[in-house]
Amino acid sequence: MPDADDSQRARAEALLRRGSTGDVTEATKPDPPAEELGAADALSLRWVNNSVVATVYLFDSYDDASDMEDRLSADVPESIQSKSTVNGSLLLWATADGGDEDGRRTLKTLVSAFAGRERRPGG
Repeated sequence: MPDADDSQRARAEALLRRGSTGDVTEATKPDPPAEELGAADALSLRWVNNSVVATVYLFDSYDDASDMEDRLSADVPESIQSKSTVNGSLLLWATADGGDEDGRRTLKTLVSAFAGRERRPGG
C-alpha cells in the first residue's frame, strides 16, 4: 500500500499537470523551501513561456496549510502577483511578475484547476 505522503505527492503532481494546460514547465527548487514553512514536502514548477512559478506544499492538515496560505499572502511584494488555494492538506502557492499578463492568466488557470474537481492520478 502506498505511503500517504506518496499518495498526496501524486495528487499534487496531477493537480499541477492539470493546471499547466500543456504549457512547457521545468522542475525547480521550491522557494521558500518546505522546511522553512513546516511542510512535509514540496514540489515546484517554473513555466518556460512566462514568469510563473508554482509550488505545492504538503502539510499535515488543512488547518496547517490554510494558516500558511494566510502568512504567505500577507508578505507579497507589490512587484509580484500571487495566487494561492488549499486543497485538503495541499497548499498551492503561485507567483508571477507584476506586469506579466500571460502569467496572470496562468495563475488563474492554476488556481481553478487546483481548487476544482480533480481526477485520480492516471485516471
